[in-house]
Amino acid sequence: MSTQLKAKISPAPVAAPVGATRLAASVRDIAALPTACMRVVQVANDPAASAGDIAEVVSCDPALAARALRLVNSAAYALPERVSTLSGAVRVLGTDGLRDLALASGAIGALDKLASPLLDMDEFWRTSVHSALVARELGAISRHAHPEQCFLAGLLHDVGALAIASREPEHWLEVQRRLEQAAGPRAGIELEVFGFTRADVGAELLRAWRLPEALVEPVRHIERPATAGDYIGDAAILNIARALSSFDVARADGVAAPLPPITWKLAGLAEHVAAEVLDQADARWFEVLEILAPGGVQLRY
Repeated sequence: MSTQLKAKISPAPVAAPVGATRLAASVRDIAALPTACMRVVQVANDPAASAGDIAEVVSCDPALAARALRLVNSAAYALPERVSTLSGAVRVLGTDGLRDLALASGAIGALDKLASPLLDMDEFWRTSVHSALVARELGAISRHAHPEQCFLAGLLHDVGALAIASREPEHWLEVQRRLEQAAGPRAGIELEVFGFTRADVGAELLRAWRLPEALVEPVRHIERPATAGDYIGDAAILNIARALSSFDVARADGVAAPLPPITWKLAGLAEHVAAEVLDQADARWFEVLEILAPGGVQLRY
């Protein structure tokens, strides 16, 4: 995030709605991250841990390690040379980068346990992976210190929807009914029905997984990036990524409907990058989806 964004005065932290915290806690064990992923988080949060320690933990889960290496060697990263070892991935991505890559590789299987008949899971993951790719591209253009963090935030930004649909199906259907009857922001209707939003629940689930605040807070403030304090730029990138990846939004010449100029400003980006970012994400989407969920999602165009 840019220096000028960091310099903004952070508002006092707002406590998550009690209902959102409880709902997240109710699904935490059902949608538990793989043991290796949780260990990666633990080691990455240890100031004394080395990059080699992270690589060693990831290597203990061969499937996770293989997916992480396939992902770093995919077109999404466009590396000049192939990375053949986890230690090589650390040299390219850094400790936090490998952590985020490992978490992305392990998250889909965990969250599929929350699958609900009220949600089209194929569509959910297509949109989530596309959002992740767009967020990473936006992060790279804005010179974000950790584009992989943007990727992970994009991938996980809507996990609250899975939790709500699986645990509160009647309330979920009520939100859908109201959306069909009257146009308006979904978050506002969720507040009326639940007393919280899917973003609140998603943020609390990420916190329950002990993921860093740099992931939790952008997800929480995706609807209103300007309220994200130290994470304004990250939340704005996430907001833009979600909008550009909403396949039900009409596109003209490959570009989604315009976003408020203030959102681009908060992200430190120019609106004209949208077309380029969409082209990059569209070109890489199929490969990355197949790496993260091989054969698990039926692609439709």
